[in-house]
Amino acid sequence: MAMKKKFLGLAMAAMVAMPATTAFAATPEGYKSIEMGETETQQVQIPVTGSIKNKDGQAPAGRIEVELPTKMAFTVDENGTFHNTTYTVQNKSSNVNIDLSVASFSGGSDSAGKSTGIKLHPGGTITDPSQNYRNEIELKLTNSKDGKSVDLGKFNTLSGDDTKLATIEAGQTNSIVLSGVAGSKESKTQIPGGEDVDTKGASENFNLVFEIKRTK
Repeated sequence: MAMKKKFLGLAMAAMVAMPATTAFAATPEGYKSIEMGETETQQVQIPVTGSIKNKDGQAPAGRIEVELPTKMAFTVDENGTFHNTTYTVQNKSSNVNIDLSVASFSGGSDSAGKSTGIKLHPGGTITDPSQNYRNEIELKLTNSKDGKSVDLGKFNTLSGDDTKLATIEAGQTNSIVLSGVAGSKESKTQIPGGEDVDTKGASENFNLVFEIKRTK
């Protein structure tokens, strides 16, 4: 007996289905299907794209403000407001519960105030946004059902249950929220040459890997 997992890109979803006699609709556009044994564990990489608008509210050059299939994305606007995004995780198995965890997370650069990237901070670091530039952020994933969060800014220090987001029962759906905090400090007067985040905006690619396995 095997389980089927599907991962939605625009609103990432993990669907587990029994392929024996149960009939399911064709895989929708924006999903991909993974076959796995009942005792196996699968890891699926989900690229995360960050975008910081310039002070005119425009996206950085070369960036498209859209969530692409199998990707997550977030935006910090010209006022330093972090815009959360929500992704649905659905377990379509008829009798198997699954655990959803963050297997790994990487990315970010030492580019505070500069247009060259996004600097990631551990949660609770940006207590006064006026002291941090808009491309300095905190970032976390939260299971909206019970409030369980994984702090991506300090993921390298986490282990065990601290990396687990949710147990999703058979036939149930959970929402996972990608949220954060950003600074609001002006960069134009601090970074010379017009290479600052207020002038050009900034972008960064992060790599997120989810682990999904049968609940023990």
